[in-house]
Amino acid sequence: MEQYLIDTNIVSDYFSASLPESGLLFLDGIVDAIPILSVITQIELLCWNTNKTIEHWVECFVADSIIMDITPDIVRKCVTIRKGKKIKTPDAIIAGYFGDVDPRFGDVDPPHRKWFNEQIT
Repeated sequence: MEQYLIDTNIVSDYFSASLPESGLLFLDGIVDAIPILSVITQIELLCWNTNKTIEHWVECFVADSIIMDITPDIVRKCVTIRKGKKIKTPDAIIAGYFGDVDPRFGDVDPPHRKWFNEQIT
């Protein structure tokens, strides 16, 4: 199965079972593999104020995930993106994980282009 960088909102929807059944089944496969999270998502998830059961699930989920650090290259891409368009820093960091930055906002891999374009418009 392909690996995906999972966003905080997706994790929230997954744990609350608020996705359509097809989405939950799709994410079951991703979660059963090794999930990939950005350091931003890791921080956001571990800051949830929720009941002890969900808090434990989230801690286990994060512990079982690959956490992508913020590298100097990600910082460079984030800065370029933010200078080119008004976008929140966490979203620019996430966008920085994808592709090489072009003079406008970044050359984002095709599967992520729609998400990226939604973030910068």
